[in-house]
Amino acid sequence: MNLLRLIALLVIIWLAYRWVRAMFPKEPAARTEEASSPVRVIRCARCGLHVPEDKAVQEAGIWYCTPEHRDGSE
Repeated sequence: MNLLRLIALLVIIWLAYRWVRAMFPKEPAARTEEASSPVRVIRCARCGLHVPEDKAVQEAGIWYCTPEHRDGSE
């Protein structure tokens, strides 16, 4: 009878373990589209600083890191 109780206890522990693992999966969080897409980096024609394209300023096909560098001031 003691062996039967031990087997039943082990089955209950195993089922509880499986249930907890199902509730909290270890899979990494899904990436957002923005984080997975590459970002183009532009070099400033005046100072050489590399900035993301969406933050850079362009005039006549030439890229700058700030409007001040584009305008020649500073």
